[in-house]
Amino acid sequence: MELAAALLTCLVFYAVYYSRLGLDRSLVAILEAVLAGAVIALGLLLLAPHSDDFLEDLNPMSQGFLLAALPEKLLGLLALLYMTIRDRNEMSVKNSIGYGVLIGAGFSFVENIAYAWIFGSQIVYLRLFSSVSMHLTSMGLMGYLLGMGYLRNRKRWIFFLLSFVLPFLLHGLFDFSILSGAEWNYTVPAHIILPVFLVEAAISRSQTLPNLGQLREQGLWFEEWALLDRQRGYEKWIRSSAAQVQKSVSFFRLPPGQAKNTLALCVLLLPILVLIEPELIPLEVTISYSMYIALFVLLPASIGVSILSVGSVNPEFFRGRLLRIPIILDWEVFEEGVPAPIASGISYELSGRSLYLQGNLKQDDSTRIQFRFDRIASPAVDYEIVSQTAKTGDGVLVRIDRQATGFRTFQRRYRLRRLLWGLFYFLHFPGSEGFRKLFIKPSTITQTRRTYQAGDVVFMEGDPARRFYLVEKGKVQILRDTGSGPVALSTVNEGEIFGEMALVQGEERTATAICSAETVLSSAHSDHLESLIEANPEFASALIRTLVRRLIHSEEAFMEKLRSIEKAPGLEE
Repeated sequence: MELAAALLTCLVFYAVYYSRLGLDRSLVAILEAVLAGAVIALGLLLLAPHSDDFLEDLNPMSQGFLLAALPEKLLGLLALLYMTIRDRNEMSVKNSIGYGVLIGAGFSFVENIAYAWIFGSQIVYLRLFSSVSMHLTSMGLMGYLLGMGYLRNRKRWIFFLLSFVLPFLLHGLFDFSILSGAEWNYTVPAHIILPVFLVEAAISRSQTLPNLGQLREQGLWFEEWALLDRQRGYEKWIRSSAAQVQKSVSFFRLPPGQAKNTLALCVLLLPILVLIEPELIPLEVTISYSMYIALFVLLPASIGVSILSVGSVNPEFFRGRLLRIPIILDWEVFEEGVPAPIASGISYELSGRSLYLQGNLKQDDSTRIQFRFDRIASPAVDYEIVSQTAKTGDGVLVRIDRQATGFRTFQRRYRLRRLLWGLFYFLHFPGSEGFRKLFIKPSTITQTRRTYQAGDVVFMEGDPARRFYLVEKGKVQILRDTGSGPVALSTVNEGEIFGEMALVQGEERTATAICSAETVLSSAHSDHLESLIEANPEFASALIRTLVRRLIHSEEAFMEKLRSIEKAPGLEE
């Protein structure tokens, strides 16, 4: 009976996680991982008889951490390292999690069969089921952290260290609780459910990450890929600050897999039946009350919740997910011998050597870049554009030289300001909601960018008014048809907005916009104009001045047109 239970438990957990991961490795690689876990278990079991005398002198904590968790997780880490290095050209975090789960499955399969065959104490009944989940989840977490460390370019040692320490602690605490018994039996649900949810989050996150080959093809570090991914989170956060309705993505979702969910519900019925009719489960051995509750109530409830939760974490939650608020930097590029900047824009983050610049930028040996935030300026530093494939329609990814005197100090001040503002916002201090309005500016609200050539039409007179525009580079001429020919109403220069008058009136376009030269425009939806006016008094004041200036210019243009018509030869008589 015990052997059948051990085999069934291993197969169920393995099947659930295998279908969740969907490994794209060969059958040989999968069997190799399972056999690696089985060999580790066999080796430790063969050494177990030689440590019996030593075990008698150790307390449950020493047994759980030093004699169980330490050798098992150390050997598991070595096996996982070998497989990760072997697949380094195609290494992905999802596959490293899969290898970890497979190693844990092989280990728990052999260990549980051996425990069921050899021992007969009441500890075995509890460990028989709960240890399978512990081995699979702790090794799965090891695979996630090891894969993340291998994928990163900086601070890899932190993830390599955590890939051993965290599974070691989870395993050691589990064995300590099982060996201690008594009231520690009631902690079994925590040892099962918590690691399951951690692995679920890790698997869902891994499904949004690139593999090492993809990063090399793009010429990116992982930190740079993550920086690009965070841009979407920054833009969503700023747009939500402008009260634009956004589609929310929940952390949890309805777990997929009808068969899996049915199995989980059946397992969850067991503790309910036991509490209603304890006589349904005849016992051939004498066990304590705490063991009875742990074995037939807490354990099946935990396993049922664990199986049901597999697949419940939504991978889409992690795409462009913002964990830190943006602190906007202004940047300017200077060319040697030219006092005025030749290019400018904004950036949402300056946390490392790489950063993403909103705006247009070209690389030249004679140019340097300078950053500003809150009236604090950095020294001008050299930079390089990472690659053409790293560019998007909104900006460019660059790497900067941080060796310039004073730049690291500037970066530390920026990080400190970001930390303080983040605490101010997330701890909901008074005024924290109004803090978000500081980010509502034309340069942040206008996200969609497009390059126009000279003579290109942005919009025509009579078109529906849905967006307004910011000129990042170039010039735009505003024309109106008077019936006898177009009249130039105004010229919109770099840094100015246009197309807002029709939005204010809520009507169709009353003029035509044509680019006078190569022009880069960013645009925003009409809903954002009201948010800009409400949240940014400087913008509202500038908008009023612009409207007045354009009205005066339009009146002058019409008067000039009328005078030219009156002076026409056919009208003088």
